[in-house]
Amino acid sequence: MNKTVTEYTSTTPVPIPKVTFTDEQRKERDDRWEAFKQAVKKGETTEIVLDSDDINALISEKDEVKDKIYVTLEGDQIKGQVSIPLDDLGIPLLPKGRYFNGNASLTAKMTDGQLDVRLKALDVNGKTMPPNVAQQFANQNLAKDVRFDGEQGATMRKIDKMVIKDGKLIIKANVKEEEEKPAEATKTEATKAEEPAAAPKEEAKPAEEPKDKPEPAGVPKAA
Repeated sequence: MNKTVTEYTSTTPVPIPKVTFTDEQRKERDDRWEAFKQAVKKGETTEIVLDSDDINALISEKDEVKDKIYVTLEGDQIKGQVSIPLDDLGIPLLPKGRYFNGNASLTAKMTDGQLDVRLKALDVNGKTMPPNVAQQFANQNLAKDVRFDGEQGATMRKIDKMVIKDGKLIIKANVKEEEEKPAEATKTEATKAEEPAAAPKEEAKPAEEPKDKPEPAGVPKAA
């Protein structure tokens, strides 16, 4: 494995693209995030939609992932350019001081306020990394050191869903339980009242004893 990793990695990182925002664009993004945060705080069902530039701007504000990942949202997938120090992954026995530089497909989810980003497929210099090596990387959360504290952490813990659709990341918070139930399970009381009531079941009656019981054989009749 070390031989393969050495073949697919480098001793130096590669520059990762940077995204720049004008003051107006940054203010517009910050205003949207603030509105989302306030709605979450009030317990309202809410969502925020982010594009690739929004996400890369947020990445650039976190030292743990800054200059290591640049993402592009395509359809329902996350593609990324990465330059990741192998030392950061915590995989035992890997060679030290090397970098994985290449293109990757990524998965992302949020669990109890912890961001989880994993490599799904890796490609270096037009070559696909062997599955057994790729799996080692896929088992590592690239955002394991990213922490959201204070008010930001409280907001992130309220996130219920992260959905990638049409090149956008949709983050939903305080999703009401009813929205997750199938239509049959969310019938209103009025609808239920209109349904015909089931006929009550008749209780089984004990069998009636015959009026004239035959007297036991051999018993003499009273005089």
